[in-house]
Amino acid sequence: MNEQRSLGEPGRRPRPRSRSRGVLVISVGLSPQVVTETVYALACERGEPIDEIYMWTTSGGASVIERTLIDGGRGALYRLFAEYGLRPPEVQTKVFGRAADAPAGLRLNADRPLEDIRTREDNELVADTLLSFIRDQAADPSRRLFCSLAGARKTIGPYLALALQFYGREGDRLFHVLVPPHLEADRDFFYPPPGSPPGLIELVEVPVALLREHLDVLNVPGSPSSYSELVRRVEEELSHLKEPPLLRIGNALEVFIGENHLRLPALARVVYVALAARRARCLPECPGCDRCFVPVAEVQDALLHQPLRRLVALGGFKDHRLETLSRWSSSESTMEDRLRALRETVSRINREIGDRPGRRAFRVARISWDGSSAYGIQLSPERIVVPAAVTSVWDS
Repeated sequence: MNEQRSLGEPGRRPRPRSRSRGVLVISVGLSPQVVTETVYALACERGEPIDEIYMWTTSGGASVIERTLIDGGRGALYRLFAEYGLRPPEVQTKVFGRAADAPAGLRLNADRPLEDIRTREDNELVADTLLSFIRDQAADPSRRLFCSLAGARKTIGPYLALALQFYGREGDRLFHVLVPPHLEADRDFFYPPPGSPPGLIELVEVPVALLREHLDVLNVPGSPSSYSELVRRVEEELSHLKEPPLLRIGNALEVFIGENHLRLPALARVVYVALAARRARCLPECPGCDRCFVPVAEVQDALLHQPLRRLVALGGFKDHRLETLSRWSSSESTMEDRLRALRETVSRINREIGDRPGRRAFRVARISWDGSSAYGIQLSPERIVVPAAVTSVWDS
């Protein structure tokens, strides 16, 4: 009895169980050959593991897929698996607009499988579906996505590519397959038979500029399922690279970056608000000076202790660890203790803020001049809104 090999590993020892699951996402029109051609190029020639295949199509395309590729396990796709001794992956055909196939986060107004993609509404449905599907798949770190444009019909291809650009991760890939014209015209050709020379089907990787790691809107829970709304939010966030949103401090010392509530631990919030209040007192054009940044010497001399105590009282914090702020006081800590406390807190603040381009201006930075250094927020003072009662904690 012949032992079946994992799809994508002809003639190789099975990979460790810890490897990522290969997930092929492909759009299919009325030419189902693109599926077998892509699987052949990926699995048989490149040796990429494919554990799941999702074919997105219209209702007409689903009928063709069932007749030619599936056929109760006798179709061309399963013949490919058998002839190359490959273990069949999980295979699913999904129809745009069919309620049973809709991604979990996508709400359909009705169960209306698309027969074709003709109207603006049809295009919006396709875009929203692919966006939600790719986002859900990419949320699982154990999966590696292979997205194919080979069977893209009309606008499906661009939407699939853009969905991967928004939510794809390092290691995810976008492909197209190229077939010689004489084989492309042959409706009975699905894949090269065993023993064929390599390179008969060319798999072309399409470079994608992945945005997920750089934009907040692509990383927050509840990001839009609507493609058009997500594009609007992305454009809005990109505009913040030119003009960052306001940094606002509330009366209860809440911290907001634009409309987003920055939730910091109590001590980190008190320190961040103190730095924001100090920066807000300076001139708009100031790049950072000893008036709006806190010099290391002030920290070592425990001059930061009193403003922090005032903020704790103003914010009404109940955390007993903030009552004395002993690590910041002159009587209960050394200069090294106080500087270490600041550095540890700044590190925690910056971890919470993140390092995406739209957030960098809000991070706590260390700057140096004339042999000394200071900590503060580099965002322009005119972009920081702080209540007068909070700013006054720096008054002597």
